[in-house]
This record gives sequence, C-alpha cells and structure tokens, in this order.
Amino acid sequence: MFRSYKWQPHDGGRHAIPQHLAEHDAGRTLCGLEVVAGPDVWSSCERCWPTCVQCDRAWRAAENILPWPREEDSHAGVEVSADDELAQLR
Repeated sequence: MFRSYKWQPHDGGRHAIPQHLAEHDAGRTLCGLEVVAGPDVWSSCERCWPTCVQCDRAWRAAENILPWPREEDSHAGVEVSADDELAQLR
C-alpha cells in the first residue's frame, strides 16, 4: 500500500510530510510548518517524540483512517443490531 505522507521528527515532535520529499528537500508538514526533510532513519530519542495532533488529524483524513482516540459512543463502520443496542442500555 502506498501512503502519500511519511513521518518526520522536527522541533520536538513527529510531523507528516509528503512521501516524495527526499533528504535535504524543503517542504511543508501537514500542519503548515516549513521543514527540510531529514533521513528516514530516526534516533531512538526521536521515535519517542509526541505526534503532532494537527498532522495526525490531516493524515488520517487524507488516508481515510478513523480519528484516534476513538469516541466511546462511535460505531463508525460497525453495524449494531437492535438487540445489541438494547443489551447496552440494560
């Protein structure tokens, strides 16, 4: 499966950038930051940086992936029978 974006550590966070950016190419993250693409191999410290919430939302929307965290009452894409709904109310 081809993805349009990849993740890149920048300024203490992990941001989504266009997949086609090669190392040293200038571009923008999905949250609008101007960056220069770095290597695709990250340090162990950079792997633990928090994911940019704006980039994550935009990436999930572009890839048709449900948002995370999921809403507790969300049944998106899940069929629930009337019997299941009644059981949940009891």
